[in-house]
Amino acid sequence: MNPTTAHDALIAELLGDVGRLHDSIKELPKALGPVCGAIVKSTRDAQSVIDAYGEAQEQRLKALAAQERISMREDMQSVLHEVVRRHDESNGRWGIWKMTLVVFVVALLGALAGYGSARFADDGLLTSARYGRALGVVWNDLDKKTQQRIQEAAHQ
Repeated sequence: MNPTTAHDALIAELLGDVGRLHDSIKELPKALGPVCGAIVKSTRDAQSVIDAYGEAQEQRLKALAAQERISMREDMQSVLHEVVRRHDESNGRWGIWKMTLVVFVVALLGALAGYGSARFADDGLLTSARYGRALGVVWNDLDKKTQQRIQEAAHQ
Protein backbone atom coordinates (compact mmCIF):
# COMPACT_ATOMS: atom_id res chain seq x y z
CA MET A 1 0.00 0.00 0.00
CA ASN A 2 1.42 3.32 -1.03
CA PRO A 3 -0.12 6.10 1.14
CA THR A 4 -1.07 9.22 -0.77
CA THR A 5 -2.08 11.43 2.16
CA ALA A 6 -1.10 11.83 5.81
CA HIS A 7 -4.46 10.34 6.74
CA ASP A 8 -3.71 7.18 4.74
CA ALA A 9 -0.24 6.99 6.33
CA LEU A 10 -1.70 7.19 9.85
CA ILE A 11 -4.28 4.49 9.07
CA ALA A 12 -1.55 2.23 7.68
CA GLU A 13 0.55 2.80 10.84
CA LEU A 14 -2.50 2.14 13.07
CA LEU A 15 -3.23 -1.12 11.25
CA GLY A 16 0.38 -2.19 11.74
CA ASP A 17 0.13 -1.42 15.47
CA VAL A 18 -3.14 -3.36 15.72
CA GLY A 19 -1.49 -6.32 13.97
CA ARG A 20 1.43 -6.33 16.45
CA LEU A 21 -1.04 -6.05 19.35
CA HIS A 22 -2.99 -9.00 17.94
CA ASP A 23 0.20 -11.06 17.68
CA SER A 24 1.12 -10.18 21.29
CA ILE A 25 -2.34 -11.22 22.52
CA LYS A 26 -2.01 -14.55 20.68
CA GLU A 27 1.26 -15.18 22.58
CA LEU A 28 -0.30 -14.54 26.03
CA PRO A 29 -1.58 -18.11 26.62
CA LYS A 30 1.90 -19.48 25.94
CA ALA A 31 3.45 -16.99 28.35
CA LEU A 32 0.80 -17.38 31.07
CA GLY A 33 0.59 -21.20 30.90
CA PRO A 34 3.58 -21.89 33.17
CA VAL A 35 2.51 -19.17 35.63
CA CYS A 36 -1.03 -20.55 35.88
CA GLY A 37 0.36 -24.06 36.28
CA ALA A 38 2.60 -22.91 39.13
CA ILE A 39 -0.35 -21.20 40.83
CA VAL A 40 -2.50 -24.33 40.54
CA LYS A 41 0.32 -26.52 41.88
CA SER A 42 0.93 -24.16 44.81
CA THR A 43 -2.77 -24.10 45.61
CA ARG A 44 -2.96 -27.90 45.57
CA ASP A 45 0.15 -28.17 47.74
CA ALA A 46 -1.29 -25.70 50.24
CA GLN A 47 -4.59 -27.59 50.31
CA SER A 48 -2.73 -30.85 50.95
CA VAL A 49 -0.85 -29.30 53.88
CA ILE A 50 -4.09 -27.88 55.31
CA ASP A 51 -5.87 -31.23 54.94
CA ALA A 52 -2.98 -33.10 56.58
CA TYR A 53 -2.96 -30.64 59.46
CA GLY A 54 -6.73 -30.96 59.87
CA GLU A 55 -6.53 -34.75 59.89
CA ALA A 56 -3.73 -34.64 62.47
CA GLN A 57 -5.83 -32.34 64.65
CA GLU A 58 -8.81 -34.65 64.28
CA GLN A 59 -6.69 -37.63 65.36
CA ARG A 60 -5.41 -35.69 68.37
CA LEU A 61 -8.97 -34.83 69.37
CA LYS A 62 -10.06 -38.46 69.04
CA ALA A 63 -7.10 -39.54 71.18
CA LEU A 64 -8.01 -36.94 73.78
CA ALA A 65 -11.62 -38.17 73.84
CA ALA A 66 -10.41 -41.76 74.25
CA GLN A 67 -8.15 -40.73 77.15
CA GLU A 68 -11.06 -38.94 78.81
CA ARG A 69 -13.28 -42.02 78.45
CA ILE A 70 -10.56 -44.17 80.05
CA SER A 71 -10.14 -41.66 82.86
CA MET A 72 -13.90 -41.57 83.51
CA ARG A 73 -14.09 -45.36 83.50
CA GLU A 74 -11.24 -45.54 86.03
CA ASP A 75 -12.97 -42.95 88.22
CA MET A 76 -16.22 -44.92 88.09
CA GLN A 77 -14.38 -48.13 88.95
CA SER A 78 -12.75 -46.49 91.96
CA VAL A 79 -16.16 -45.26 93.14
CA LEU A 80 -17.58 -48.75 92.72
CA HIS A 81 -14.65 -50.30 94.63
CA GLU A 82 -15.21 -47.79 97.44
CA VAL A 83 -18.90 -48.68 97.58
CA VAL A 84 -18.07 -52.39 97.71
CA ARG A 85 -15.45 -51.75 100.42
CA ARG A 86 -17.94 -49.80 102.54
CA HIS A 87 -20.53 -52.49 102.00
CA ASP A 88 -18.12 -55.13 103.18
CA GLU A 89 -17.24 -53.02 106.24
CA SER A 90 -20.89 -52.66 107.19
CA ASN A 91 -21.25 -56.48 107.27
CA GLY A 92 -23.90 -56.66 104.61
CA ARG A 93 -26.13 -54.05 106.22
CA TRP A 94 -27.41 -52.81 102.84
CA GLY A 95 -28.49 -56.12 101.52
CA ILE A 96 -27.92 -57.65 98.13
CA TRP A 97 -30.66 -55.67 96.36
CA LYS A 98 -29.36 -52.33 97.47
CA MET A 99 -25.86 -53.30 96.38
CA THR A 100 -27.17 -54.38 92.98
CA LEU A 101 -28.95 -51.05 92.63
CA VAL A 102 -25.76 -49.15 93.44
CA VAL A 103 -23.78 -51.16 90.88
CA PHE A 104 -26.48 -50.53 88.28
CA VAL A 105 -26.54 -46.77 88.98
CA VAL A 106 -22.75 -46.51 88.80
CA ALA A 107 -22.69 -48.47 85.53
CA LEU A 108 -25.44 -46.24 84.12
CA LEU A 109 -23.51 -43.12 85.12
CA GLY A 110 -20.39 -44.52 83.48
CA ALA A 111 -22.26 -45.25 80.27
CA LEU A 112 -23.79 -41.76 80.24
CA ALA A 113 -20.41 -40.17 80.89
CA GLY A 114 -18.83 -42.17 78.06
CA TYR A 115 -21.65 -41.25 75.72
CA GLY A 116 -21.40 -37.57 76.66
CA SER A 117 -17.64 -37.62 76.19
CA ALA A 118 -17.99 -39.21 72.76
CA ARG A 119 -20.68 -36.72 71.72
CA PHE A 120 -18.61 -33.79 72.93
CA ALA A 121 -15.50 -34.94 71.09
CA ASP A 122 -17.28 -36.01 67.93
CA ASP A 123 -19.51 -32.95 67.63
CA GLY A 124 -17.86 -30.01 69.35
CA LEU A 125 -14.16 -30.54 68.88
CA LEU A 126 -14.36 -32.07 65.42
CA THR A 127 -16.61 -29.24 64.28
CA SER A 128 -14.04 -26.80 65.63
CA ALA A 129 -11.34 -28.63 63.69
CA ARG A 130 -13.40 -28.33 60.51
CA TYR A 131 -13.86 -24.60 61.11
CA GLY A 132 -10.12 -24.31 61.67
CA ARG A 133 -9.35 -26.02 58.36
CA ALA A 134 -11.86 -23.81 56.55
CA LEU A 135 -10.32 -20.72 58.13
CA GLY A 136 -6.88 -21.90 57.03
CA VAL A 137 -8.09 -22.15 53.44
CA VAL A 138 -9.41 -18.57 53.29
CA TRP A 139 -6.96 -16.92 55.71
CA ASN A 140 -4.93 -15.08 53.05
CA ASP A 141 -8.12 -13.74 51.47
CA LEU A 142 -9.12 -11.98 54.70
CA ASP A 143 -8.17 -8.37 55.33
CA LYS A 144 -5.62 -7.63 58.07
CA LYS A 145 -8.21 -6.26 60.51
CA THR A 146 -10.30 -9.46 60.29
CA GLN A 147 -7.19 -11.61 60.74
CA GLN A 148 -6.24 -9.60 63.83
CA ARG A 149 -9.73 -9.94 65.31
CA ILE A 150 -9.66 -13.71 64.77
CA GLN A 151 -6.23 -14.00 66.39
CA GLU A 152 -7.37 -11.94 69.38
CA ALA A 153 -10.49 -14.10 69.78
CA ALA A 154 -8.36 -17.25 69.61
CA HIS A 155 -6.19 -16.09 72.52
CA GLN A 156 -9.10 -15.25 74.84
